[in-house]
Amino acid sequence: MEATLVILKPDATVRSFVGAYTTKVILDQGYRVTAFKWVQVTGELAEKHYEEHAGKPFFNWLTTYIKAAPVVAMKVEGENVIQGIRRMLGATMAQKAEPETIRGKYGIWGGVNVAHASDSPETAKRELALWLTKAGLKENENGQEKAEEYAKSRQATKDYTKKLRETCKALSERRVSIEHAREAIKQLLTEENPNAKPHHISNLTEAIIQNFLLP
Repeated sequence: MEATLVILKPDATVRSFVGAYTTKVILDQGYRVTAFKWVQVTGELAEKHYEEHAGKPFFNWLTTYIKAAPVVAMKVEGENVIQGIRRMLGATMAQKAEPETIRGKYGIWGGVNVAHASDSPETAKRELALWLTKAGLKENENGQEKAEEYAKSRQATKDYTKKLRETCKALSERRVSIEHAREAIKQLLTEENPNAKPHHISNLTEAIIQNFLLP
C-alpha cells in the first residue's frame, strides 16, 4: 500500500469549489485519506518543502505562492496512489494540461495548478515526514471523514477558469498590461468566490501575475 502527500494549493482553496472537486475526485478513485489538515504555510515549511529547487529562479515564487492562503494537506493511501494521483492532476503547467485532468479543467496558468502530489515513493516519504513534523499533519480516524465533508462543502456556482485563462493568455502575449491583468484577475476571483478573504484574493492574484515576471 502506497502513501502520498497531496496539497491543495491556494488557488484550490481560495476558489473553494476547486478544492472540494479535487478532493471528491481523489475519494471517487477509492483512495483513502488518513490525514487531513488546513495549514497556513510558514516560510520555514515552504523553504523545506521546496528545498530541491533552492537557488533556481522560481524558488522564491514557489515559496511565496504556497503561503498566499491556507492550504489543505492530506496523506492519501491506496494502490499505486502516487502515479494515480499525478495522472489525475495532469501536466504541471496548467495551460498545457490535458482537458480531462484536474489541472486541465481548473488550473489557471503555469505553476498556479491546483495541487501538489509527491512524485515518487522517496519523495512521498520525505514530504510526509516534513508535514507531519512541521505542519502538525496527523493520522487519525477522522481524516477520511474530514475529506468527505470537504468534498461536499461547495459545488461550483460560478466557474471563471476560462476567463482567468483568457486574461493570462492576453498577458503572456503582451496584449494587456500587467496592471490591467492584475485588476481583471482580482475581480474575477472575487466574483467567483465572494466569501474569500480579500487579502487571500490579493495574494493569489499577485502569485498569478508573478508567473509572468520570472526570468
